[in-house]
Formats: sequence, structure tokens, C-alpha cells
Amino acid sequence: MIMIAMLLSGSWNWLEAMNDTILSTGSETKTDTANVVVPVFFVKRANVKMIERKYLIKSNNLKDSIINMKDKYINEQQSIIIDFQNRVNECNKLNVSIKEDLEKQKKKNKIILGSGIGVVIGVVIGLICK
Repeated sequence: MIMIAMLLSGSWNWLEAMNDTILSTGSETKTDTANVVVPVFFVKRANVKMIERKYLIKSNNLKDSIINMKDKYINEQQSIIIDFQNRVNECNKLNVSIKEDLEKQKKKNKIILGSGIGVVIGVVIGLICK
């Protein structure tokens, strides 16, 4: 007997779960107003979530501004680095040209010194021969 009651009860519950047209209250009531009982705990939890959302939006905006500032900083630093690299290249070119000019001047000085010594030796030999 108990087994039959359990079987009928289980099949009734299964039938209710499968049938969407049977309402739990037995009838459908349509009204323009409704009274709902919501525990205070859920209202407090919803308020906390809304406050957290406001702070989350502020936090995301701050993060976005920090990211934008970081990107601007990186771009500025990149332009400074490129400027310094260009200056270093110009200085290196200037140093190379100064070095080449110095080598040319040393060659000229050696040629002038050799010519001067040759003239002096020629004069000394000319004086000795006379």
C-alpha cells in the first residue's frame, strides 16, 4: 500500500514537472499591481552590488586613463630616444670628419716638414759646395 502511494506520488510530481500548462496555484491571475515580499537581506545585498558597480565603473575609468597616460609616456620616451639616437649619429659623423681632417693635416705637416728639411739640406749642401 505504501509502495503504491509512493509510486503515485512520484508519478504525479513527474507529471507536474513535465506539464507547463498546469499552474502551481491552480489558476492564472492577471493584475496590474502585485505585492511581492522580498527579505531585507536581498535588498541590502542588491544595494551593495550597486555601490560596488559604481566603484567598479570609476576604477575602470581610472585604469583606462592610466593606460592612456602610459601609452603617451611610452610614445614620448620613444621620440626622445629617437632624437638622442639621431644626435649621437650626427656626433659620430662629426667625429669621423674631424678625424679625417686631422689625418689630412698630419699628412700635409709631414710633407711640409719633409720639404723644409729638404730645402735646408739643399741650402747647406749648396753652401758647402761653394
